[in-house]
Amino acid sequence: MNRLSKEDLAQMNRDYFQSLDKEKLVEVAGNLHQLAVQQLEKLEQNSSNSSLPP
Repeated sequence: MNRLSKEDLAQMNRDYFQSLDKEKLVEVAGNLHQLAVQQLEKLEQNSSNSSLPP
């Protein structure tokens, strides 16, 4: 996955999504899904399931 920056996310509004062709829209949706999963995994980490100290 290409890493999304704050600037990338800031430009992603309804008009941006509507301007994408189907293939690109699916790619962007996949990247956003992967980012959401990564963030959820980070939120679920605690001292019992992470090698990092609290």
